[in-house]
Amino acid sequence: SGGLALRGALARLEDERRRRGGGRPRSDGLQWTQYGGGTGEAWVLAPEEGCDRTWAVLHFVGGFGIGSYPQLCYDALLRAVAASPQLGRGLVVIATPYDATSTLSHDELSRSCVDAYEAALKDARFADGSGATLAERRGRIAELKFGHSLGGKLLLLERLQQLKDGLWAENAAAPPRLPALAAVGFNNAPLSSSLSFVRDLVKTYGGTGPGGPGGGGDFASAAAAPARWLMVLAGDMDQGSGANAHRLHGASEFATACVSGCHLTSGNWYFEVTVGSGGLMQLGVANHLFRGDDTNGDGVGDCENSWAFDGYRGKAWHGGSELDYGSTWKLGDVVGVQLNVDEGFLAFSLNGEAMGNAYGPGEGFGLGPTKSGDATAGAGIEGVFPAFSLNEGQEVAVNAGQQPFKHAAPEGAQALKEGLDDTTKAILEA
Repeated sequence: SGGLALRGALARLEDERRRRGGGRPRSDGLQWTQYGGGTGEAWVLAPEEGCDRTWAVLHFVGGFGIGSYPQLCYDALLRAVAASPQLGRGLVVIATPYDATSTLSHDELSRSCVDAYEAALKDARFADGSGATLAERRGRIAELKFGHSLGGKLLLLERLQQLKDGLWAENAAAPPRLPALAAVGFNNAPLSSSLSFVRDLVKTYGGTGPGGPGGGGDFASAAAAPARWLMVLAGDMDQGSGANAHRLHGASEFATACVSGCHLTSGNWYFEVTVGSGGLMQLGVANHLFRGDDTNGDGVGDCENSWAFDGYRGKAWHGGSELDYGSTWKLGDVVGVQLNVDEGFLAFSLNGEAMGNAYGPGEGFGLGPTKSGDATAGAGIEGVFPAFSLNEGQEVAVNAGQQPFKHAAPEGAQALKEGLDDTTKAILEA
C-alpha cells in the first residue's frame, strides 16, 4: 500500500508539472522528452538543440517507488551530470521508469527497463541533419549504465542475463564491448522515508511552499525545497524547515551534515555557524572522499579528507590528529569560517575575533597542487564543502549569507551562498 500511495502522489505531481509546462528547457538548455508509453516508456534528457554533440549515452534506472518518475525525483542529479562542463555537455540520459507494484519479479522489471531503453535509442535522433538515431551510431558513442538502489539491481540482472545468453562465451570470436555499470545506494532509506519526501514535495508544489501557486517558484525550486540545503551525511540529525531550515540538531552520538550543492574548487569563501549549545561539535570543511561514521565517533576532522575546529576542547582536527587552537565556545557564540581555496588556508573566528589559520597556507584540501606548488594526496577530488559533526543534543544554525552576517567577512571573502549551485541557492534564498 505504501508503494501505491507513493506512486499516486508522484502521478499528481507529474500532472501538475505538465500543466505548468514542465517540459520546456531550463537555463541549462536541457529538456526532458518522453518516448513510448506504458511498459515501453522512457524519458530522454538532452540539449534542446538535439544530440549533435553526443559522445555517450547514460541509461539510468532509479530506486523503488521514486524510480517510477525519474524525470521528477532525479531531475537535479541527472541534469548536473548531463550539463557537466567536464563531460562537454555531450552526454544524453535515457531514464527508464518502472512500476515496482505491478509485479514481484525483478527479472520482469529489468526486462521492461532494457526494452524501453532499446526503444528510446531507436527514437532519439541526432540534430546534425543526418536524421540518424542513437541506435544507428551505436559503437561510435559510449554507453554507460547507472542504477540507484533497486535500479542498480535491475541493471545488474540485465548484465547477468547477458552472461547467461553467452555474450561472454569463451569461444566467442569477438565478444561485444558491454557498457560500464555503476550501482549506487546513497542512503538505503525505507519506503516510509520516500513517502515522507514525496508528501512534502506535493505539499510544497501544491501551494504552501515557495513553488506553489503565487509563490513565484518554478518546478525545480519546488521539487528541491523539501530536500533542504543542508544534507545529513552520517548518523541522525534533526533539521529545521521553513524559516528554521538553517538549524541542525544532533540526534545520534556524532552525526554529520553538510551544505549540499557545494563543490568549491577555487575562491575565497566565508560563512558563520551560531552555536546553539556549548557541547562537543567539530565544524569545518570536507572534500568528496569524506565518510563520517557516527557509530565510531568519526566526524569532520577525523580523516584525511576533512578539517575542523572544535571549540568545546579548543582544538583543530585533521586526519584524526589534533592541534591546540583557538578559544572555547559557549551557547550563542558565532563561529566565522573562512575557506580560501586559492591560497590554501582555513581560518576561524569567534564572535568576530580572528583566531588565525587553523591549516595552511598551502593546504590543498585534496584538490591537487595549490598555488604554492604543493601536491596533496587525493588529487583530482571534485570540490570542498562545509560540514558539521554534532554530538547528540548539540545544535547549530548555519548562515551561508542568506541572512546578514553577525560579523564582517574577512577582506576579499565572498558569502558562501555565491558558490552554491543554482538550485541550492534558490532553495536557500526562498
